[in-house]
Formats: sequence, structure tokens, C-alpha cells
Amino acid sequence: MYEAKATGGSVNTDGGTSMAKSLPILWMTMALVPWLTACTELRVDPLPAGSEPTTGDFVYSLPRTTLQITGSITLNSCTAFNIDGKGAYEPGWDISETVTVTPIYEADPDAQYQVPYDTLRSLWKETSVTITSAGNKTITGLNGVVNDQVGSAVLAAGLAAVQIVGGLGVVSVPTAAAEKLAAVEKNTTAHLAKAPAYCSPSVTAALDRINQDMEKIHSDAIADAKQKSTVANPEITSLQSEIARLQAETFLTRRFSVVWSPSFTDSQIATATKTIISQSLPLYGTYIQDWLSDDGKKWLADNSKSSKALALTSPVIIQVELNTWTMGPQPPATPQTQTTSLVLRDPALGTLRACRGSCVSSAPATLTEVTGDLTTPVTLAFGQFGRSLVLPLKNQVFENSSLALLVNADGSLSSQGNHSTPTLATGLGTAGQIGTTIGTNQTNRNTSITAQNTAEATNASAVDTANKTLADCLSEQQAVRAAGGTPIGVCQ
Repeated sequence: MYEAKATGGSVNTDGGTSMAKSLPILWMTMALVPWLTACTELRVDPLPAGSEPTTGDFVYSLPRTTLQITGSITLNSCTAFNIDGKGAYEPGWDISETVTVTPIYEADPDAQYQVPYDTLRSLWKETSVTITSAGNKTITGLNGVVNDQVGSAVLAAGLAAVQIVGGLGVVSVPTAAAEKLAAVEKNTTAHLAKAPAYCSPSVTAALDRINQDMEKIHSDAIADAKQKSTVANPEITSLQSEIARLQAETFLTRRFSVVWSPSFTDSQIATATKTIISQSLPLYGTYIQDWLSDDGKKWLADNSKSSKALALTSPVIIQVELNTWTMGPQPPATPQTQTTSLVLRDPALGTLRACRGSCVSSAPATLTEVTGDLTTPVTLAFGQFGRSLVLPLKNQVFENSSLALLVNADGSLSSQGNHSTPTLATGLGTAGQIGTTIGTNQTNRNTSITAQNTAEATNASAVDTANKTLADCLSEQQAVRAAGGTPIGVCQ
């Protein structure tokens, strides 16, 4: 019995010693578990505009939509009309314009983010992230390689050009009735006071010479047609060159280019369903002064409120009508704190309109109405007004996760895929289906926008053959001269 107790005592003594020795190892093991199973995550830090990124961090930007507005206005004729049969005159300016609005997707300096690489790996875990960006530093993909040609194709499909061509001003394309009236006035107003010159002497002389050249081109073209000549007439080519020279020397065509990036800081008009932001371009008030004489400037000043003057001087309005339900809140002045998710955008949808005077009517601009669209509106995406998308990529203990996505040039999400193993595979299968649905909806939206823009371009190009139009116009002017009258405008 004693020996048994002694043995037992011996055993207990050894066991206590082993336990005492094992405690430090146990505590060390427990302390190492978080280290051995340490998680990694995709951390994204906002980068304020003008700030330098941390050395070694990857920087990406979200896109914004900028509108490049280019075009020209051309003075085709400058005449005076007797309006009372006694000596009162009004100017007749024939002015044509072209305006093109092209959206450009560029990096938004107020939406830059940096990804610290040191948050992507620990001693036992590593997150592999491939972020693809376009040449303008906007993000185009994550965990996947995007073919450059795909990005170009998406960009091309998203672009919309608005082309506005037509006579604007007090006098547009002269009608046959107006030409007959001019022919009668030549005889009935010969005794009246001399008509004022509403354009400067150099501009008037250039327009007169261009008119003579156009008459000569017309007569030569008719002669060539009768002879069924198939060889280009060098004299016509020479006259066309002279017309171009005269237009350049007297600046009869004035070109302009404006870049506008709509933002929350622009003045806004809110309705129940729309948020309206616009940019006014005082093209006519800026450029026509260079063409006018003192008489022309005085007439505009004295008649500034008349419909004719407004039709000439009203600005071109570039307006964006955003669908409020697609917009996000205005970003805070101070960038948000870091997040453990990738930050993207769901762009807002808006209608781009180009108008004269004001975009308050759906009717095209006319001589007496200076409001309304100059062309059919088009739909565009504006990333800077959209909502934020926050997509996490984080590894849990004993879990692998992946996130793959493609981003369109305008910032909209093209496709998304999520995958985690093993426990969340089934649940995130639904998320993958949601990502596929997002991609399908985005494709359908782009297809709809492209089809609409194609239809608009087709409608804009449905015009008569240029040569036939020119020949008809010149023939009508020749008939007016034969009747002793003075044609209005220049055939182009």
C-alpha cells in the first residue's frame, strides 16, 4: 500500500512538472494562432486632389464625363432691307453654325484612391490583386486582364456627337418669296436714302467678291454640264480657293472650342424628377461684333430686345438633365476615411441637350422663337453624379475569397464575379448571378444608347445631294438678277 502511494505520489509529482513545463508552450501556441491565421484584406485609402501618393502604393481614379464643345459660325451675307418704303432699313445677316458636343471620359481628380500593398499579405496569407487601368488612369478591371481593344470599343460605343447645321440669325435660307420681294424693292426704293452698311467695309467687300465668284462657278458648272465634261475645271478650283482665302482673311468663319466638366458646384435647377445643370456659350455676342460696322452695332444696341436681335445674339445652351433617381449624394468636402473595400461608381444617367436661348421648349429654334432644342437630345452617363459602389475583398480564417470585375469607360460596372471557398460558395453563387445580371443590363443600356445615337446621326444626314442643292440655289439667284433684283444670301 505504501509503495502504491509512493508510486502514485511519484506519478503526481511528474505530472505536475509536465503541466508546468507545458503552460508556456500552450500560451505561446494560443498567442500564435491569430498570427498563423492572420487575414489579409484589400484596403483602399482616399487620395485628396493634389496630394502625393505613398511610395509603392497603387493609385487608381474613377472617371468623370467631360463635354468637349467645338464648332464654328460663318457669316454668309450681310444686306440691308427697306421696311417702310420711305427710308427705314433693317439688317439681314445670314449666319450658319456647326456645334459638336463630344463626351470624354477622364480621371476625376476628386475621386482618387490608393491601395497599400502592405495590407495585402501577411506571413501566412497573401491576396493577389490585379487592377487594370486605362491610359487616363481610370480603373477598368480588378483581378483580370482587360483587352485594350475591348476598352476602346466600349468607349466608342459610349460616345455621342451632336451635330447642328443650319442657318441662324435674322435671315436664314432665303425663300423664293423673299427673292421676288427684293427684285420689286430694287425698282420701288431706288429714290430712297442710301441703305446703310451693317458690316465693316472689309467684310462687305469680301462678301461681294465671294458672291461674284459663286456666280462664276455657277455659270462654269452649267457650261461643263452641257458639254458633259468629265475633267475638273481648273478655273472653278481656283475660284473655290479664292473664296476660302477671303473667308480666312476677313474671319468670316470663327471657330471655337470649350471644355466643360459638369459638377455639383455648377448652378442647379431641381424639379420633381430632374436636376438640371447648364453652360451658356455667348458665341454670337462674342464673335459677330468683329463683323459689324458702326451702323450694325448701333442697330443691335437699339433693338436688343427685339425677336430679330435675340435670334442673332442669344447664346447656345449646353444643358444636362440628370435623372434624380440615378444620382448619389454630393461628396463631402473632406475625403472619407479608409475602407476595406474597392470603391467604384454607378454613374447617373442624364440627357444632353443643345439649345438656343433656353431649353424650355421641344420645338426647334426659329427666327422668332429662340428657345428649344437645336437637335435631338441624347442620353449619357455621368460618373461624377453617380452613387458609390463598395465591393469588399477580405480573407477570413481558413478561407479564400476572390473578386473579379470589369468597368466600362464611363465608370459603370460591366461585370462582377465573387467566389469564396469552402463555406460561402453556395451563398455567393447568387452574388455571381447578380453580377451577371448587372453586366447584362449594362450591355442592354449601351446597346440602346448606341442605337439611339445611330438613329440621330441617320436623321441628321438625310439631306439632298450637295451639288444639286447648290445648282438649284444658284439658278434661282440667277433668275432674280435677270429680273433686276438682288439675291439674298450666299449659295453653299
